[in-house]
Amino acid sequence: MSKYSIILNEKQSNGINELKSYSH
Repeated sequence: MSKYSIILNEKQSNGINELKSYSH
């Protein structure tokens, strides 16, 4: 479960980074 949650957190952070770069 912990590994799966870490993967979800990485995907969420990646999505946020994509939104930030897109806004720029």
